[in-house]
Amino acid sequence: MTRTRKIANRLVELIGIFHIMRNRQAAKKGESRPFDPNYMILCMLMHEPLPMSEMGRRLHRSKPNMTALIGRLIAEGKAHRVPDGKDRRVVRVAITERGRAYLEKRRRIIRENIKRNISSLGRKDQEVLCESLGNVTRIARKMGD
Repeated sequence: MTRTRKIANRLVELIGIFHIMRNRQAAKKGESRPFDPNYMILCMLMHEPLPMSEMGRRLHRSKPNMTALIGRLIAEGKAHRVPDGKDRRVVRVAITERGRAYLEKRRRIIRENIKRNISSLGRKDQEVLCESLGNVTRIARKMGD
C-alpha cells in the first residue's frame, strides 16, 4: 500500500472516529442527526461571504436543499444575503454576529465533548495524541497554502 493511500485511509478513519464520538454525545442528548449542515455552512462563511452554489458544491448538496438550509439560517438571524460587488446576478450569503455566537457556542460544546472522550486516555497517550495532532495540523496547513 502506498504512503499516500495509508495517509488517506488514516484520515478517513479519524473522521469516522470523530463522527462516532459526536453521535455518542448526540445519543446521550436524545439527538439522532450527525454533524449539522448549518454548522458547516457557518464555518465556511467565517472566511468570506459565498454564493449558495459554491456552498452547495462544497457540501455536495442540491440547489433546493441549499436554498432551504440558507433560508433557515437567515430566518434564525445567523446569516444574511449580500449582493455581489462584481456580478448583479450573484447573491452571496454572509454570517451575522448571531451566527458567530452560535458557532462559538457549538465549538465550546464540541471541545468539551472531545475533552470528555480524551479524559479516559492515560497521560502518555494524551501526550502522544497532542504531539501527533500538532504535527498533522502543521502539515495540513502546508497543504492548504
